[in-house]
Amino acid sequence: MVERALCDAAIEFCEMTQAFVERGKLALKAGRATYEVASDEGSPGMVLGVTIGEQPLAPVYLEALSNRYGEEWKNHTGDPRYYLADSEDVLRVYPTPDKAASGTMTLAIRPNRADTSWDDRLFERYGEVIADGALGRLLNQVSAPWAEPNAALQRRQRFMQGINKVRAKAMTSYTPATVYASFV
Repeated sequence: MVERALCDAAIEFCEMTQAFVERGKLALKAGRATYEVASDEGSPGMVLGVTIGEQPLAPVYLEALSNRYGEEWKNHTGDPRYYLADSEDVLRVYPTPDKAASGTMTLAIRPNRADTSWDDRLFERYGEVIADGALGRLLNQVSAPWAEPNAALQRRQRFMQGINKVRAKAMTSYTPATVYASFV
């Protein structure tokens, strides 16, 4: 039960912070629009970016394509310019490639529920935050003799505060550089 709570907290932490990023290879095939989303090591991930050759693809929502082209968009072929996710583990490129090409996916990765070990950096750097998440889950089990709803709420709040701090660092690429916008 404790291992499951730790694993669930680690997965939630990774999904919400995007603290662990890897590049995965992407081999486009002519006539195929969908591809499995996983790092080269097999870790599941959320797609943060796609590049074909040297050309980055832009993210697009399914609704945007459907609103513009109707259901006909699924039949368009050519050089891919956009990407979207059909689900958490399926990447779709648009339009469907008419020739083979290679590229990369930038993924925010997370542990698998079936993993028995994972990147040591997760627990070395963020062990206390993940422990708060796991304790929040365990203490919130209403029928358990150790249930403490108030303590569970406090642990959950600390977990979310830790996630927010790490996410802010991850979004600035762990650098102290000032974020600025340039209007063209």
